[in-house]
Amino acid sequence: MKQLHTFGRVGRDPRGRTVTVTYYTTIKAPLPVAGGDDATQAAWVYIKDIKELAFDHMEMIEMALRALAAA
Repeated sequence: MKQLHTFGRVGRDPRGRTVTVTYYTTIKAPLPVAGGDDATQAAWVYIKDIKELAFDHMEMIEMALRALAAA
């Protein structure tokens, strides 16, 4: 795994101040996923099928895709 970026802009999460450190990697096959915390569901999806995400999570995905394309 490689560290991608630390997101900490004030107001990025309306529930309160949140700092998120993101990482990315590649895998050979999908691993099992399960929801937890405030996400009741989790599933693998094709990147082209993502229409919207909470908060600044689309920015995170776009940054990770740029990093993967440059690698």
